[in-house]
Amino acid sequence: IIFRVHEIPDISLFTNLWQRLASENGINGFHFVAIHDNENELIEKGIHSFVQKQPERHKLNNLPTIKEKILLKVFKYLKLKPKNKIDQIDYINYLQNYPQYKLRENEYPIIYPDWDSSPRSGEDGWMFHNSSPEKFGELVKKSINIINNQKNNNDNILLIKSWNEWAEGNYLEPDTKFGMKYLKVLKNELLKSK
Repeated sequence: IIFRVHEIPDISLFTNLWQRLASENGINGFHFVAIHDNENELIEKGIHSFVQKQPERHKLNNLPTIKEKILLKVFKYLKLKPKNKIDQIDYINYLQNYPQYKLRENEYPIIYPDWDSSPRSGEDGWMFHNSSPEKFGELVKKSINIINNQKNNNDNILLIKSWNEWAEGNYLEPDTKFGMKYLKVLKNELLKSK
């Protein structure tokens, strides 16, 4: 997956070079996948498919309480800036609302086992709370069903973000809290789907 495709100075040169190198070395070619960013232009430049950068958090957050609404109005009236609160999204909201839109034909689903970017991003970060291997298993099952029902081709691809993104609390590798449970539920759901 090309994360910041717009930072590549000449994307056509990049994709053409890699396709040529693949051909010269007996490989059928590369299938380039990028984070959503001006899809029509990128398809013309050799990008084949896309994934969503991250969940649309504003659609998953719990609505502010009455107390929070009043405090925001007071801060606004006094022209004070309230201290940012890290967005905390209940994993069940993510699970229940996934995907947040119908996947396009050239789009692969991408799912998160967990997420917490607050160590890296501070108050600008966001995090899931209440994630668990069991809920992740439900998400994997839901994603597989979506792939089977929405995709009209043989691209049975599910992307998981990510294997070992420890700095953002987003990993499948075994840990001391859950052991191998995330990997086991992933394996079980993939075996069931065959």
